[in-house]
Parts: sequence; structure tokens; C-alpha cells
Amino acid sequence: MRSTEIPIAWFAHGLRLVDIANPHAPRQTASFMPPVPEGASRVQSNDVCYDDRGLIYLIDRTRGLHILERI
Repeated sequence: MRSTEIPIAWFAHGLRLVDIANPHAPRQTASFMPPVPEGASRVQSNDVCYDDRGLIYLIDRTRGLHILERI
């Protein structure tokens, strides 16, 4: 962890960034919902990580890799 904001893969609801500065009241600060792929009934976000440059990598089971820049 590098800050109190953590990325969470929320499976059928894409990516959520959650601030846990107050662990008794976590707060969503950002989100990304990829489009539902053709032929699929929902998004399938499976894993998320980020690198030293601030890029967030979100894996989707049906669509592959999404790369997002945290601003």
C-alpha cells in the first residue's frame, strides 16, 4: 500500500478506489466500469494492481486488460 486509497476489483461492477483513512467509514473516491463485451451479460473484473507510475491494471475475464491512469 502506498496511500490510504486502495483499488478493488468489484467483479460485475468494475473497479472501485476506496479510501480507508477512516477504517470505520471507508469511502469510495473513484470508479471505472468497462463496457459489457459483445455476447456477454456482464463485466467480469477479476484482479487489479498498480505500478510506481500510477497506472492501474484491471483484468477482465472476457475482455482482457484495461490500463487506467490515476489522476
